[in-house]
Amino acid sequence: MEQHDNQSPLRPGDRAPNVVLDAITHGGKIAIDDFRGRRPVLVGLFRGLHCAFCRRQIAAMAELETPLRDQGIDSLTVVNTPTERARLYFRYHPIPNLLAASDPDRVSHRAFGLPNLEFTEDEDKWPYKIGMPTVKSMRVDLPGELPEPMDPMAASEFLDKLDGSRTDR
Repeated sequence: MEQHDNQSPLRPGDRAPNVVLDAITHGGKIAIDDFRGRRPVLVGLFRGLHCAFCRRQIAAMAELETPLRDQGIDSLTVVNTPTERARLYFRYHPIPNLLAASDPDRVSHRAFGLPNLEFTEDEDKWPYKIGMPTVKSMRVDLPGELPEPMDPMAASEFLDKLDGSRTDR
């Protein structure tokens, strides 16, 4: 597989790197080049299925599949969850029409120039590091899902319980 390490995020008009990943929602591999020259593709890069916020955004992206396809655009969801674990998740939480790939080594994130955010005790250097005091000072507000605005860690824990997800990974 090609190695891609962009130092800054791709910008509109930049050629997407050809990453090749294990397919989750069907067998085989999925490559960015599979789409090249056919139709535009919206690639959603997500931290993983362990993340309550990612799970919700993946479901939201899947809801866009038909309107995007009607406009001539394909979509691909990439998660940093190992292939077999992701397949198991989608077996029990199926999302129709979702085309998804597994990238536990974050190859696609690096290829697209996205930083790997590190949570630290107290050092902030956005978008590379963020201290827990800063995280705790943030508020997530999801009306209808959260009882009140909460810090991201508390919100994630609450949503995991709401989803019935294990949090001991």
